[in-house]
Amino acid sequence: MFDKEEDNIRQIEILLQQVGVGFKDKLAKLEIEKEKFAKVKNVVDLSLITDPIKLEVGGKIFKTSKETLTKIKGSYFDVMLSGQCQIDPFKLFIDRDGKHFRHILNYLRTMDYSVIPKQFREEIDRELEFYNLRSLSTLIDHQKFQIIKDWIGIPEKKFELIHRGTRDGFSSRAFHDACNGKGETVTLVKSSDGNVFGGYNSQSWNSDNNTRDVDSKFIALSSSPRAHMYPHPSSIR
Repeated sequence: MFDKEEDNIRQIEILLQQVGVGFKDKLAKLEIEKEKFAKVKNVVDLSLITDPIKLEVGGKIFKTSKETLTKIKGSYFDVMLSGQCQIDPFKLFIDRDGKHFRHILNYLRTMDYSVIPKQFREEIDRELEFYNLRSLSTLIDHQKFQIIKDWIGIPEKKFELIHRGTRDGFSSRAFHDACNGKGETVTLVKSSDGNVFGGYNSQSWNSDNNTRDVDSKFIALSSSPRAHMYPHPSSIR
């Protein structure tokens, strides 16, 4: 009699285990379906965001395009509009001071730091940091690069990052593949003690070993936060 009851108990336990396993499997499948639905819903929501995009920043309304907001990959706005976070497509609100936001939009439209008024740059740099809109260069920030452009006499010139050693390689071939024939360039190198050196070349780089008359300047920046930055121009032939 006791043996029969023990058999019944074991059968019940087996059935409960089977039910439990089945329940867990169904629960796991439901979670997968829920994630798929959330992703689809997010894509649909993002498709509802059309130009012009209206942003409310600190109580002020700004209008711009999706192309402008997503120019810098990995930025606050790029992530916001990429589907990586949940947003309301009809109410894009950012809890920041909107005082200088129009200057940030102008910077994104032109990718030229000189459009930011000099008297506001310290405050705007903090906003650029928050929005992850920092300089493409990892050696210097926008403000220091603007000083370099002032030194070499081309304050309004627009530059783009065409070669980064940590990304593209440190070989001579990698450098020339990226820089040959691209026009005037500013080249910067950071030493092991944190100082930044470089030079300005008014002509295009080439690999044919021919010497040319060029307007060149040597640049040196101190790593000390207390040090002032002074240009060190020199003519190179």
